[in-house]
Amino acid sequence: MPRPLPLQLLPDADRLLSKEPLASEYRLAADALLLPWACGLRIGDLLDLELDCVHELPEAGTWLKVPLGKMKTERMVPLDLDTLALVDRIIATRSQGQPLVYPSTGKPAQFLFMHPGRRLGESAVRLELNRAADESGPGNLSSHQLRHIYAMH
Repeated sequence: MPRPLPLQLLPDADRLLSKEPLASEYRLAADALLLPWACGLRIGDLLDLELDCVHELPEAGTWLKVPLGKMKTERMVPLDLDTLALVDRIIATRSQGQPLVYPSTGKPAQFLFMHPGRRLGESAVRLELNRAADESGPGNLSSHQLRHIYAMH
């Protein structure tokens, strides 16, 4: 049986939805929502990013190091200037704090998405996505659909 293609947003709906998080008062969750859009990350990979996730590679540009995730592989995603500016804004917005234990390794880590004393949770990102989708019109979207939207771009 043929499998249906993932949801594709029409260009106008995509443009409206991508601007909606910029109006949010919950900056960290809104910026967390924009990063999968720009890099095709799963929500778990997104929230596991560490503070030192951006790497400059000589003659190859700037890359985002995505930690071991669902597929148990580490990967590098190229960053454009807009996405690099987004990561810089996230770093400026996040709360400073003590390293927390990385769940899969048990080692201390400085996570990118931190707010007072704890990591940003999946529910905060999903709530922000629901708010943005309701405000801009496409209705129900899942955080995983942002991955497919990224792939279609």
